[in-house]
Amino acid sequence: MFTFNPRNCPKCGGHPGSIVERLVVYANIEPVDGFGKPDRLGYEYGGDSEVNWNSQEPWKEDDKVSLICVDCSHRWDASMSQHYNAEDMARAIHAESLAKSEGR
Repeated sequence: MFTFNPRNCPKCGGHPGSIVERLVVYANIEPVDGFGKPDRLGYEYGGDSEVNWNSQEPWKEDDKVSLICVDCSHRWDASMSQHYNAEDMARAIHAESLAKSEGR
């Protein structure tokens, strides 16, 4: 489980529906005839790609992830905190609410 800060879209207040991620893709390439000259041999994309799903991870810049709003499709950056159980996550959300009410 994880939480975000800010947790809601700064444009409309909606919740995140997607997180921008990255992964490794192996694009097949094929040799192209070099007009009979080995030094002119080139390559083209072969049309097939293989996705390495084990490489999938959030795209981070400046230690923040990018979120996409489910309501307005706005993209915003947020810090992401990992929580290992529901109780830990509830404490983090409560602390965030207290900080907001105290103006921090």
